Amino acid sequence: MDQISDAPVTCLVTLEALGDYSQMISIYHTGDLHPMPILEAANRLARLLETSLLVANDDTANPYSFIRISRLGQASVVLVDPDELDKNGRYVIAGQNPVAS
Repeated sequence: MDQISDAPVTCLVTLEALGDYSQMISIYHTGDLHPMPILEAANRLARLLETSLLVANDDTANPYSFIRISRLGQASVVLVDPDELDKNGRYVIAGQNPVAS
């Protein structure tokens, strides 16, 4: 990370586990940038990559609650299986609800 600390934006992609949500994307930026809101950025990225994404749900303290952005940009709150996440590091969706607009 020291080698890239001067870059205005750095994207780090890591393989977390096998499954539908196997990669974690971390984006770091300098304070000089004014990024768009995270859900808007995730919506654009999901449509660009034509894949669904899981985003941390900051509206709750529940560590198993995420916002799923579909490949078409539709958002829904999902719960991941606690055992799969805690024991296997896998994000397996256990249930979902649409996000209110």
